[in-house]
Formats: sequence, C-alpha cells, structure tokens
Amino acid sequence: MHGTKLISRILLFFIATLALAKADAADWPHFLGPTADGISTETGLISAWPSDGPKVLWKKQIGTGYSAPAIRDGRLVLFHRFKNEELVQAYDVATAKPVWQHRYPTRYRDPFGYNNGPRCSPVLTEKYCFTFGAEGVLHCLDIKTGKPVWRRKTAEDFQIPEAFFGVGSSPVLEGDLLIVMVGGQPNSTMVAFNKDTGKTVWESVGQKTWEGTSAIGWPGEPLVRWNNFEKLASYATPTMATVHGKRMLFSLTRQGLVGLNPKDGSVQFYRWFRSRVNESVNAANPVVSGNQVFCSAAYYGA
Repeated sequence: MHGTKLISRILLFFIATLALAKADAADWPHFLGPTADGISTETGLISAWPSDGPKVLWKKQIGTGYSAPAIRDGRLVLFHRFKNEELVQAYDVATAKPVWQHRYPTRYRDPFGYNNGPRCSPVLTEKYCFTFGAEGVLHCLDIKTGKPVWRRKTAEDFQIPEAFFGVGSSPVLEGDLLIVMVGGQPNSTMVAFNKDTGKTVWESVGQKTWEGTSAIGWPGEPLVRWNNFEKLASYATPTMATVHGKRMLFSLTRQGLVGLNPKDGSVQFYRWFRSRVNESVNAANPVVSGNQVFCSAAYYGA
C-alpha cells in the first residue's frame, strides 16, 4: 500500500504433488520455519512445475501487511490489516474454512508511504499464538479459540523512539520466554516476557552496551556518545543457536550485533555494526554456522 490507498493481496495455497498432501507434512510455525533458517525437510517435491502451474486448492482475498503466515497442526494463521484494524485469523489449512479471528484497532501510518499492515510473523505453539503488530502491540492468543490470554502495549510500557517503518522484528521463543526486540530506551532493546503471563522477565541492551564503544567502520572510529532519542530496534529477527555448547541469542539491533544469554539477558559480546546514514536500517537476520555468526547490511557491509 502506498499512501492511504488500500491494496488487497491474494493468498494462494497450492499443492504440486500428492506427497505434499500428507497429513504429517511438516509445520511452519514461525518466521523462516521450524529451524528458523528457511529450510524445509519436505521430500518428494517435483523438479519442475506443470506448464499451467500447480493445482490451486484455495485462494482468499486478504488485507495488507508483510507478515508471512504460520502453520501448525493443520491450522494456518494469517496476520494482516484491513482498513483500520489488525486481524489475526486462523483457517483450516486444507479447506480455508475459518476457525477463529481476533481483531483490534490500529492507527499506524507508515511515514514513508509503504504498506501499513503488520510486519512480524505469528509464532505458534501447542497452546498459543503470539503476534507483534506494527504499533508494537504484543498479543498472546489461545491457539484453539483465538481468545486473548494476555496483551502488552510495548509503546506504552517502554520508552520507544518512533521507528522508521513500524515494528518489524518477529518474536522468538526459548523455553518459557518470548523474546522480543522492543527497542526501548535506555536499556530495553531486547525484552523477555513470560510466555504464559506476559510479565517482563528481563530487559537488556542499550546505553550500557554501546556508550563509549568504538563506532567501527566510521571515519576515525569515534567513541559512541549516547542520546535518549536514538532508535534501538532493527528489522532483523533474533536468532537462537547453540555455540560452544551454550545456548545463545544473537540479535542484530540498530547499533550492531549482540550475543545474549537467553535465560537472563546478560550480554556475552557486542560489536558495532551500523551505517553512518541515519535513514538506514539493519534488516538481515544473523546467520549462525557452527561456531561462527554472520551478519550483513545493505548500508554498511558484512
């Protein structure tokens, strides 16, 4: 959507081979799938599409947004926007029959004229559906009924500078913690919430992390001088990984890459990784391979 003009999308769900129709087909319960790397373990795929394309099982006109659907236990959850509401809708993945929906008002307007819909993908568990809207409204819904379990309005609960393109970093789960890039000043870039209650468990990363560190890659690499209106959140979803036998949370924030202990939010390491251009963002998820972590940015490098 550009400006205020609403452009509806078409959600297509198709099947190319009978192998993919199996009831035990792998779920895709959150952003980038079950292993959070965009890799599917499905087998039996065809090597080329038919000339007239794969068979369409169903299609549905939907609203706006950048959120990818999530699938778990035969249920597809779509997070999008229609008019002045953000909608979380669950469908039977095979038939598109509606199962439940939850909607709430939104006044978000993208300051650059882009799509006004949600950017973050749902996170699905056996009990819950978590969503994080463009204005920072964090919801936990009952996965079977869609009824609200808890809600946090992060823009009210934390001191968050206005983002360039709304909220765009999807939450991640680690045990009983829902870990979210909130972007709150001065030290609440990353926040962990109890997944069952929504209560804050820990807050980490910000002024204490970056003030006085070297701005690597900037001319002269000056020491960072902190201000209380600096944006903290990025558009990169955090990555969970086991490195050297320890669980780690890697997050490419606006200022740079941080490695955290996911249990308590303690900072294990950090590295400045930000362009000098103010109107710049970090948007690529950290990639962990073995005991190495890679990050990149269009404005900065790799």
